[in-house]
Amino acid sequence: MKRSVFTKFLICFFVLNVIALFYTMLVGTTAMADDLEHIHASWLVWNGEVPYRDFFEHHHSLMWYVFAPLVGVSGRNILIFSLLRFLMVLCSLLTLYIVFKLVKNYLADKTAAWLTVNIFCFSTVALNAMVQFKPDILMHLFYCAGTYYLFAFMSDKKPLYLSLMAFFYAISFLFLQTAIFLFIPIFGVLVYLLYKKEVSVRAILKASVLPLILLGCAVFFLWQNGSLQRYYELNWIVNAQISAELGKARIMDFGTLWGVLICGLIAGAYLLFNKPTKALCMFLAIYACEFILRLTYISVYAHYFKMLILFNAVIIGVAVAKLCEWRSVWAYLVLALFVPAYFKVFSVPIKKVADEFQTTTILEIITDITNNTNEDDTVLGTAKMPFGIFNKNPHYYWFSWNYIGKIDAQLFNYASPFDINQILIEKQPKFVYFEDSLKPDYQPTGRYDIRPKLLSELYHTAKYNTLYQKKQDR
Repeated sequence: MKRSVFTKFLICFFVLNVIALFYTMLVGTTAMADDLEHIHASWLVWNGEVPYRDFFEHHHSLMWYVFAPLVGVSGRNILIFSLLRFLMVLCSLLTLYIVFKLVKNYLADKTAAWLTVNIFCFSTVALNAMVQFKPDILMHLFYCAGTYYLFAFMSDKKPLYLSLMAFFYAISFLFLQTAIFLFIPIFGVLVYLLYKKEVSVRAILKASVLPLILLGCAVFFLWQNGSLQRYYELNWIVNAQISAELGKARIMDFGTLWGVLICGLIAGAYLLFNKPTKALCMFLAIYACEFILRLTYISVYAHYFKMLILFNAVIIGVAVAKLCEWRSVWAYLVLALFVPAYFKVFSVPIKKVADEFQTTTILEIITDITNNTNEDDTVLGTAKMPFGIFNKNPHYYWFSWNYIGKIDAQLFNYASPFDINQILIEKQPKFVYFEDSLKPDYQPTGRYDIRPKLLSELYHTAKYNTLYQKKQDR
């Protein structure tokens, strides 16, 4: 099979994957609570509230400030959910374009690049992780841009590329603190380049000036609005405590991903023992570090494996492209595998959470709440799903109050103790979403459990049997 014909087939498969990506944007349910969390945080910022100081959060805040104007001018219209997901899809496609250029220009060739983006998109985990309104997507975008310029610098030694690398890495970190783990192998690469005298300390220091200015401005901004201490406590100490408390449970059972990961390991070994270029060796080191990180650090949900799946796809794509150079039969074999892979014949579905919400249901609930409240009304969602994204919070711990909020309360005692029943009595949120009472064995045992009797005294069921509205508002 001619290389050009093979490439055209790969392009056709990628078009199909992009269609699947846009479909996922509309129906994907994975991490929907995260979408709502960050939309609400952006709305709070638009309304003048300061993250960490005025409302609970444990992520970096740049995303909320960037999107606050867009969320604010939406006029509490739930269509903002789809618009923001659409923008995340565009960011994800831009990330894939950068990875495509990285593979094509510095690791292998165009065939390997097309193989890479297709193999990545065949994963349902990847498609879901590419549509969520989360800072992870923007962090990954700027990290990949920085990594592209790292490899560009290794190839051409232009100081501008080193400066662009440092700048994009700084932006990546400002979007999400977990970028620091992706930088670990990058520091190793820079040390190697210093050792080989391919870069000077002076060049690195010069490239660091703008990133240090950006980081300094961020610290000054936090200090100026009185949230610097809380930022440190929530984004670093609380998150570290989460990892400690999870213990072995911090790593999900990702056996459903082992098939493609084993293929990546085999492909990596094949490349390693077939005279790889220096650039490819560097990328293999980055891949190995991410693999180790996912086996040791917090990886409680499938979308935490997004970057590993992406690096894995690069390794497989480069290896398969090399095999296709030997005999054309490999090209036919790859295409024979691509058809069932596209239709997920070989994929094992990720185990769904029992109480997972459907996208349409979520949007209908939010619309019903928004249409029957004003922005000054308070709304209480669930600990896992923060409804009332265009309403005030009834408490500082407005989501994950029984877990992350509980950790923060125990460590720092920043806000008044969370008591969900006391909140119903004193704050009387206009709407409450509650479904635990549907469980046959539900028994309220403490301040994190709603007492159904109290709920029935203050509320009546609204449009859904799990959505409650204050009785006096009838």
